[in-house]
Amino acid sequence: MESLISIIIPTYNRADLIGETLESLMAQTYLNWECIVVDDGSTDYTAELMFFYCKTDVRIKLFDRPKTKNKGANACRNFGFQLSNGEFVNWFDSDDIMHPEFLKKKIEVLHNKTGYCCISEIQRFSVQNGIVRNGTLTPVKFKNLLEDLLLQKIAIPTHNPMWRKSLLNGFELFDEELQHSQDLEFHSRIFSENDQVEVIEEALLYVRTGHNSISEDFKNHLPQSIDAYLEARKKIVNNTRDKTDINKIIIRQSLSLFRYLLCKKNYFQCEKILSFIGNYSMNNSIKYRIAYLRLELAYRIIKILGKGETKFKRFLYLP
Repeated sequence: MESLISIIIPTYNRADLIGETLESLMAQTYLNWECIVVDDGSTDYTAELMFFYCKTDVRIKLFDRPKTKNKGANACRNFGFQLSNGEFVNWFDSDDIMHPEFLKKKIEVLHNKTGYCCISEIQRFSVQNGIVRNGTLTPVKFKNLLEDLLLQKIAIPTHNPMWRKSLLNGFELFDEELQHSQDLEFHSRIFSENDQVEVIEEALLYVRTGHNSISEDFKNHLPQSIDAYLEARKKIVNNTRDKTDINKIIIRQSLSLFRYLLCKKNYFQCEKILSFIGNYSMNNSIKYRIAYLRLELAYRIIKILGKGETKFKRFLYLP
């Protein structure tokens, strides 16, 4: 008998898109799957639409996020996992599309190889005036999985990997308190312990762009976004304390965000990032500490003058 795959989909007000996602699931050549859709409190016609799909295909089931759980996709993902019965698990997003052999090719690899999960290349697409336009193809080749992921040389969104459920049982899944970089924080924990990932060099996942852009949302809700960004990276640093290279990447990326905010004269958020860098850097060399003090001094001068980001730019870096 074919192994059961659990597809877990959190959704919130995506009634205009989730139908396409479910249609791509129902078109899979691999048939032994269950789909657990967890509604995060939608106020559109998600419930009515899901009633139709649940009636059309008994493998699809709808659940509401329990009121005792935090609002957000992470709580929905964790709750869906608790309800799942499959030997394999694949979280998915309610606005993206599966290649018809998304399930078949991944589970074949996991049956024939020893990796804990399987990922594929990603084809990004957008819909403009009813016309589908393909965007970039995201490769998944890597040398060092976690470092390349943090450096954004590869992308592994939450809904790319198919996991052996045996690995996830007993593992702390998604942090329900985080509002940003949840997938990166989760992957940093699990990949730091288990880096046996199987790769399919073929686009099996189609990711929609131009719809509720995450980068735009980050800018529009900057104070909350910065707090969530830093909280996620504190957890990543704490989970990889013995990995100096990972720490160096996190500090460098945070410093890049600091310089961006400094140019925007957002001094309040700059100071949060400076505090993070000062508290969480693992580099305690004399050269580094001097450079950090110089950076802090340059920042104070720029803040007092209200200008000077270009003149003092050479001091706004760390070794």
